[in-house]
Amino acid sequence: MKNKTAKAKTKSFSFASITHSRSELMDIPAQLTLEQQFKLQVLKEQVEGLTKEQAQDYLLEVFRQMMVKDNLVKHLLRNNA
Repeated sequence: MKNKTAKAKTKSFSFASITHSRSELMDIPAQLTLEQQFKLQVLKEQVEGLTKEQAQDYLLEVFRQMMVKDNLVKHLLRNNA
């Protein structure tokens, strides 16, 4: 029973809730461009062959880069406002 509950929680998890509020996300177009959809499909095919450890390392690096990008955007907004 405990495993089913954990799986249900994982399925409802939203990465967007980590760094952005719901109102912030409403202002951002949710649809991907055709180019972004293509890149996502290519990435999907590339990660299918990764081991669990490689996938975890990759995920952590992606999140690190997203945080750096967030910091850069915040810095630029603060200094140009």
